[in-house]
Amino acid sequence: MRLPNAVLIPVLTGREGEKRFLLEAAGGAGLVVVAYLIDQTSGLTANEMTQELQEKERLLEKIEGALHSLGKRVKVYNEWGSWGEKLPIIAKREGAGEIVVRKSAKGKAAEAVRSLGIPVREIV
Repeated sequence: MRLPNAVLIPVLTGREGEKRFLLEAAGGAGLVVVAYLIDQTSGLTANEMTQELQEKERLLEKIEGALHSLGKRVKVYNEWGSWGEKLPIIAKREGAGEIVVRKSAKGKAAEAVRSLGIPVREIV
């Protein structure tokens, strides 16, 4: 099975920083794109959104460092917007031929990611 040159990992569960997951997700890809989006329609208060962004920023830094230590080129997106609208734009911009998610990813964001029409590979 030929792996795409770039893979996109959306941060949906908060557990995407685990080394085993990253090793399998990054595989033979030359570029790993990591994305976290905060949806303003999520119902979170401004305080909760700020806290969520700070937590995910730390996680994104951890993921980026781990991927660099594996010798991967990494591009990180930490943005506002809906998964259904922004993720296809990011995938196209970066040439990601595959989205890699944890099998345990649930909720509206996970459903949106799986329904984008971009090949999705699920990892435990």
